Amino acid sequence: MIFPFAKKAIERIALKYSTRGQWTTGFYTETPMKNGLYAFYFMLIFVVSIPIGVIYLLYLAVSKKAT
Repeated sequence: MIFPFAKKAIERIALKYSTRGQWTTGFYTETPMKNGLYAFYFMLIFVVSIPIGVIYLLYLAVSKKAT
């Protein structure tokens, strides 16, 4: 449930400091070596989604106490 939000956040951060053209040339061209980069990318999304999920659950708990 949180995975898409984490993926979108990481993509926005990456594109903020680079251009789309940089992601299709050089190191990032479609080669077998890019599979390791994909693995790192999805691991990063997984790691980012855990704290986002915890923060969301804490928000729900606090908001239920407030009402």
